[in-house]
Amino acid sequence: MDEGAKIAVSSAIRTEKASYNFYRRAAAQATDLKTRDFFVKLASEEYEHMTGFIRLHPEGERAFAHLLDGGAKSRAPHCMDVSGEIDNVGILEKALAIAIQEEKSCIDLYSGLVGAIRNPEMHRMFSKALDETHNHLQLIEAEYVRTCGNGSTEGHRSSQTEL
Repeated sequence: MDEGAKIAVSSAIRTEKASYNFYRRAAAQATDLKTRDFFVKLASEEYEHMTGFIRLHPEGERAFAHLLDGGAKSRAPHCMDVSGEIDNVGILEKALAIAIQEEKSCIDLYSGLVGAIRNPEMHRMFSKALDETHNHLQLIEAEYVRTCGNGSTEGHRSSQTEL
């Protein structure tokens, strides 16, 4: 694996770990069962992405074992420190707005990488992560509308043409 591919995979691993940590913290703070289950599902899928990228990295689990046991903290640029009750509308709205921005950032990153990666196995993994990230964005926007009740994700809404 060339150095550029290693950097791409390492970046994806850190990104997925940050998303996993964020959704796990949000789930732990959620008091509404549907909201908690929603964040648990997202965290689980981010963990699957992370482990898929770790398998691609030449150093594999040996280099990233600390991420798999949950011991390492990794934060994406927009991640908030989830505290208090996540179902408080102001906090929940902020958490979901951040999640929307995080997923959009991942879409931007993975879209660029999918176009540049020639290795078939890496291309499949990045393509899968990109497809699932698009799905996450749609789910988060729907949850935003369901829980915040204002019917709009103004400033956060993706259009179908972006997908």
